[in-house]
Amino acid sequence: MKMRMKFAAVLLAMSAGVSAQVIDGPDYVYVSGEASTKVMPDKFPLGLSVSRTGQDVDAARRDIEEQVKAFVMQARQAGIEEDDIDVRDLNVERIEKEDDKSGKVTYIGHSVSRNLQFDFRNVQTLRKFLSVMRLTRDVEISLDEPSVESEGEVRRRLLADAVKSARANGELLATAAGRRLGPAHTVSDKPIRVRADNSGTTLDSVAVLGTRLRRESANDELPVVVEPKSVEITATAYVIFRLVD
Repeated sequence: MKMRMKFAAVLLAMSAGVSAQVIDGPDYVYVSGEASTKVMPDKFPLGLSVSRTGQDVDAARRDIEEQVKAFVMQARQAGIEEDDIDVRDLNVERIEKEDDKSGKVTYIGHSVSRNLQFDFRNVQTLRKFLSVMRLTRDVEISLDEPSVESEGEVRRRLLADAVKSARANGELLATAAGRRLGPAHTVSDKPIRVRADNSGTTLDSVAVLGTRLRRESANDELPVVVEPKSVEITATAYVIFRLVD
């Protein structure tokens, strides 16, 4: 367990980019390892866009605010937490039309809109909300793919096992070549570009590289929510080991 935690801590100290690694001196072996697990989605995002176009901006704003307030209330009654509701700023845009022949610009009105984002934590709450909400022509709805909010954390935990898998693969290759696997030279969570170097410079320290660990329906039709399936999360570790006699 202590070894796993040590590997995890090393892999979390990642830089923003990866450059080619210069290999010189002793022999090396470059291997990869994987670790995966299946988890159930815990985030079901749904977006709403409420808009109205007309010359009476105040009336359009009042109508939209009433609709937004109703949607928020229905979502709360369905069981969503307040922190999982994001009501965006009101957007007001002047609409004009230019005549192609005369070039005259005519004022059409103003488009008033507001977007909402709901992050439901289970499919039952989402279905309950959809069963009571009233969808009109002024409302657009988008249902994104379910996701795992803690995916980054899960993947970081898996990286320790991925490094162990890479070491096992390295030991297999080293044994086949009549050598022994030495210490790690470079560890990354994405492929490492390797090139040989003849300058005589030898890299002796461990280098840790990596990256920092993210449907629309017709206006008169609600999206169909199917039973969620488990999501497979996989972590891959790429490691360059020294080979020793």
